[in-house]
Amino acid sequence: ILLCIYVRKSLRPYVKNVMTTTLGVGLFGTAGNKGGVGTRMQLFDSDICFICTHLAAHKNNVQGRNQDYLKILEQLAFNPNGDASAQQATAAAASANPNTANDASQKQK
Repeated sequence: ILLCIYVRKSLRPYVKNVMTTTLGVGLFGTAGNKGGVGTRMQLFDSDICFICTHLAAHKNNVQGRNQDYLKILEQLAFNPNGDASAQQATAAAASANPNTANDASQKQK
């Protein structure tokens, strides 16, 4: 699951408290084949949260998707220290292309 967030260059100094997290809800309720990723941040005085999910397939599996959705809403938690691997990936992307990557985590003081 990939979640890309682009921030206009003029707004980057105002993005603070960026946190990322992941949650698997696939095979046996934990495997990473289904689940969600999230990024949370502050822009000025507003808290913003982006969540991207990959849920169970097939038209007849509405109950499975609903259960996975509820699990993601209930259990997706943002750690103030962040997910180190996700933060490293964000930093690597910003280093590779600083004009388009949002590396708000480096803007934090």
